Amino acid sequence: MSENSDLNYQDDGIEFEPATEAVTPEVVEQEQETETQDRSMGKDEKPESDYVDFDKLPEDMRKPIEKRIGHLYRESMKAKKLEAEIADLKARLEAPREIQEVKMPDADLAIENPSEFIRQNQAYIDYQMKVDAQKKQSEANAERLAQAQAQELQERVSAFNRRAEQKKIDRGLIQAGAMLLEEAGVANKVGDLILDDEDGADMLVYLNNDFEAVDMLSRLPQYKAIQYLERVIRSKATAKRKPSAPPPPTKVQGTRGTGKTAVDKYGFTVD
Repeated sequence: MSENSDLNYQDDGIEFEPATEAVTPEVVEQEQETETQDRSMGKDEKPESDYVDFDKLPEDMRKPIEKRIGHLYRESMKAKKLEAEIADLKARLEAPREIQEVKMPDADLAIENPSEFIRQNQAYIDYQMKVDAQKKQSEANAERLAQAQAQELQERVSAFNRRAEQKKIDRGLIQAGAMLLEEAGVANKVGDLILDDEDGADMLVYLNNDFEAVDMLSRLPQYKAIQYLERVIRSKATAKRKPSAPPPPTKVQGTRGTGKTAVDKYGFTVD
């Protein structure tokens, strides 16, 4: 095998290595010229970014943004705190702390062993007090849970209404769509998704005018109804409406002096 072969032999086999060209001063000079040309053509320039330095904005622009960000942050933290409280209350109601049962002592024990009777009777009284306290605490937790869930629902509805107002969606159309879903038995399947979704109001308005889609949702199981809403209804509800009327005919200057109006094969009016 020749000395210029591209195969390098090793003890454990053959390793292929690509042949390399010798670096000469002419090659280096050519590469430098190419880099200079690229820089002159702007190839090394970084693309413009949409980044805006918030601190460099004028104060009259920065203050409202800061206020809005602060409001959104507080609302987010409030919602998280409420959500955590609801989860904790549910856990307490579903799995109350176990209290070891203590039975009332036998009345004969009061004669046979008065001191033991007093001890057992006190243990029974303590047990009853713990049971009563736990019952009252459970009732208080249930009441607080109902209040917290009502508060959470109200905040979700308020957020939904704010999004609808920002999009200038008629509230009457939203209410009509909500009533239609309730009557069709669909609200319990997709109501939470619509309420919390950014496009929820759009989807309600759309469904109010598409009875076939509402019927489809009513016949699907919940998980498929949610998929149908996400994959089909959302795109239709948020699609921009295109004008149905054709554009007016464009007049094209024709031969003067004829006094007649004609239409060419493309539908344009020719004077």
